Amino acid sequence: MMRSSYSFSIRRVCRLTLAGLLFLAGCGDAFLNSTSSLGGDGAGSRGSVSVIIINNTSHSAALTVGTFDAGDPDFVPDATQIGLDDVGLTLGPDSQLDAIPFRCGRTFAVGSTTLLDLVEGAFDAEDIEVATFVAGVSFFDVDADVAVEPVLVGTSPAMEALLGLDFNCGSILIIRLEVDALTVDAFRVDFELIPSGSGR
Repeated sequence: MMRSSYSFSIRRVCRLTLAGLLFLAGCGDAFLNSTSSLGGDGAGSRGSVSVIIINNTSHSAALTVGTFDAGDPDFVPDATQIGLDDVGLTLGPDSQLDAIPFRCGRTFAVGSTTLLDLVEGAFDAEDIEVATFVAGVSFFDVDADVAVEPVLVGTSPAMEALLGLDFNCGSILIIRLEVDALTVDAFRVDFELIPSGSGR
């Protein structure tokens, strides 16, 4: 009887241990993201990341890109619109933008719905360019004649990268916009990391 009770206890401990390990595995990413350093030189300050965007398609791209910290209500998303209006940043066919600095946030995003929602709540509507304010990236054929409306030819899905898992503060993030004939969207967003302190 004692032996049976002992065996039952061992099996129960093993099951509880396995459940605990599975729980920790599921929470590990969130824990790492929420506790990774935000950089900066003092308490409460933040470092930055540099983002290079390369358009390897034959179309103009429109997108909203930036960093946010959904767990910090005091952090206003640091976002940039890349649109079709020459007044602001534009990204024409087969071109790239110089590195854009962003304050370090726990998430870096290209056109994610969370980023768009936070931007909408933080900025005036008149400051948001409609063409850029869509999930993912939109690709247009743009005529040299400004009187001709740009023609939407396709979109790519949004992407998010997490601090501590996909990048660290001080890193260089390279975003490549690519044609992808194998997907329904026909375009994709590729992400490359050059870690802080890298000799590249």
